[in-house]
Amino acid sequence: MDDDDWYGPDYVSDMATLLLQSDACFAGSGDDYYYDPHGQHVLFIPAPRQSMTCNGVLCYKTFVLESRGYSPEARSGEEPAFIQRDPVLQHPDVRRIHLALASGLNTVSKRGYLINVTLRSTLTLDDFPMTDTDQRFYRQRMWLE
Repeated sequence: MDDDDWYGPDYVSDMATLLLQSDACFAGSGDDYYYDPHGQHVLFIPAPRQSMTCNGVLCYKTFVLESRGYSPEARSGEEPAFIQRDPVLQHPDVRRIHLALASGLNTVSKRGYLINVTLRSTLTLDDFPMTDTDQRFYRQRMWLE
């Protein structure tokens, strides 16, 4: 879990339910939403390919760690090596469970997303099941960077 991302109140139970309903080892979402604190936009980032996941939404069964792990040398894009070619169950509505923060402080640059106006959605923070405190945190990020 990313320390600057928002995770919905049902994140753990939603992901556990997905994993328990299947023999699959991985659950996640290739689609994701990012919040741009400077422009105050919610960006929709579609999955680059089917049945993949972004690390911010990845959950897996713990026995997977017996046979593989993340490389300590990896700096980004480590999911394919970890997941290998296993199927990833897709969460049906990632808006309910995850919103990433896109800023200059991200480990992996989100600049390409931030300048791509076609990724801007009509959603606002009100469209996510966030508390008022969570919304204030995201809205105030523009003043902290």
